[in-house]
Amino acid sequence: MATACFEWGYAAIVAAMTARAGNVQLLHTPEHEAFFLDATVRAGLINSPHGIIDDNSDGFPRTLGRRYNTL
Repeated sequence: MATACFEWGYAAIVAAMTARAGNVQLLHTPEHEAFFLDATVRAGLINSPHGIIDDNSDGFPRTLGRRYNTL
């Protein structure tokens, strides 16, 4: 699921969809997150509060976002 909202909000939406559908396959894995971050960098999308193209997530280092997605 691709969204144009803050990642934490996105996570809440996906968690609600997962609970409603009863399908844990809807949840992101760290591998999914890495794939999406790589794709945004390749596409030139700005993913930083500093206005630069990088592979961070909402201004947090990529490694922190990967740990967040394992919770």
